[in-house]
Amino acid sequence: MTLPQPQRVDVPAIRGWLLIEHPGPWGFSAGADTPVLPAAVRAAAAALGFRVNLIRQHRLVPRPGRERCFVSSSAGGRQLLERLPVDRLADRFAGVAEALAAGRPSGLATPVAEPMYLVCTNSRRSPVCGGSGRSVARAVSAAAGPRAWETTHVGGCRFAANLVCLPSGVFYRGMGPAEAVALVAAADRGRIVLSRYRGRAGLSPQAQAAEWAVRQATGLDGVDALRVAEPGPPGDDDRREVPVATPAGTYRVTVRPRDRAGQRYDVIAVTAPDGETGPRFGDGRHGFGAELPEPACPAGTEVRFSHGVLERKPASGSLGP
Repeated sequence: MTLPQPQRVDVPAIRGWLLIEHPGPWGFSAGADTPVLPAAVRAAAAALGFRVNLIRQHRLVPRPGRERCFVSSSAGGRQLLERLPVDRLADRFAGVAEALAAGRPSGLATPVAEPMYLVCTNSRRSPVCGGSGRSVARAVSAAAGPRAWETTHVGGCRFAANLVCLPSGVFYRGMGPAEAVALVAAADRGRIVLSRYRGRAGLSPQAQAAEWAVRQATGLDGVDALRVAEPGPPGDDDRREVPVATPAGTYRVTVRPRDRAGQRYDVIAVTAPDGETGPRFGDGRHGFGAELPEPACPAGTEVRFSHGVLERKPASGSLGP
């Protein structure tokens, strides 16, 4: 079976989020549009690897002084989301962010039990996001109510409309209104729709590549169905082996840096728990985020890149659980 050449898709290598309610108008940069954000908070967010985004609810304007802030992270192995008042950012943000990134509640803010859905609608950054994002934001707002938010730039404008689920950190690409509603329904059940899956923030670049590859090889769509361990030491060509634990055993994914900064990685090979190697990612040019039209590969299917196309064929051994 021959499919169109996949696309590379990247998710920011961030540890968490600081979300600040701001009705707009929004400019190019979230930081420049947030005069209420103290310099110490900006510095702490940068030091801790937290992305600062502005958010607003579709067609709703908060009363002055009632704006909300949220801090979220899944970097510590737990999905955590907490709310705190804007006027407590200066003295509490760093403590909240450090705790959540370590996988524990902070005790300094109010836990939020339900997920949030962010749709990028920042037209100043990208007219594409402003156009397609707004139609998706309307649909998500109708489906998720107060859990739906418009937001500033999340990265990957060329993949608009982009949807981010928090606190899981799951990114989706190429959303239309109907697809977005279906993805919200799946996310509410703790599932990932793999055909639109960009990857997951809160993981290192190596872990992002490995996690994506194992999901596509196995079809595992539970948000917490995988556990990605620390990558091994670099070998030839700076290749690293990343263990990914699944209910069927541990997959070992070989990755190689795509850029000098080590912020993007290509998947070279995936070795299943039974020792079978696959899918094979050929020359390594097709990196993390390659698009598969179907949600997953059936068990017993080998996937490889050949002459610029993605091919599937029966494998000698099972790759699935």
